[in-house]
Amino acid sequence: MTSPEGDTYPESETELDSDSHAIQGNRKINVAYMSKQMYCTSCKEKLHLEDIIDEMKRGGAVIFQVKCPTYLVVSDVKSSQEYKNPSTGRDIFAINSKAALGMLHSGFGPRQLNKLFSILDLPKIDEKTLKCHERIIGPVVELIAKESCYEAAKTERSLTIKNLDTLKKLLQVYLCCEIYTNTAEK
Repeated sequence: MTSPEGDTYPESETELDSDSHAIQGNRKINVAYMSKQMYCTSCKEKLHLEDIIDEMKRGGAVIFQVKCPTYLVVSDVKSSQEYKNPSTGRDIFAINSKAALGMLHSGFGPRQLNKLFSILDLPKIDEKTLKCHERIIGPVVELIAKESCYEAAKTERSLTIKNLDTLKKLLQVYLCCEIYTNTAEK
């Protein structure tokens, strides 16, 4: 297939796959974050995805090794942002925490999540990695759930107080109907 500018594009997905590339399959990447790193550390020239020569998988994140075609310097390009693990101070990838949160939110376990990733041709995330991130985000999720329950109880209480007269009238009507029904049955 040819674009109006004369560029040639593959006709089908199999034509795309026919090129042998160092990396096979799909990856989860933060495009904006990754694109800021796609420059040679030596000459500052723009790097391209075709320049990827290897990858190191870190759960759902990937550290791509990208070789500068001019200076042949290999630069590491990370697919996801990192943050400090609150308990150890080590850098960990945000995508792994997001995967653990999504797993909790959707009711998936590690096996179900990895089955989904398998179908999407994404690298699996080790169960230990997911559990580690689950332990980090778990207390935060619990705190938010408790705050949410507290706010709901506060709202319920204020609405009950605000509508107390209406509730009393409804209760009297209900009790009268209940007493009448019980008396009629005897």
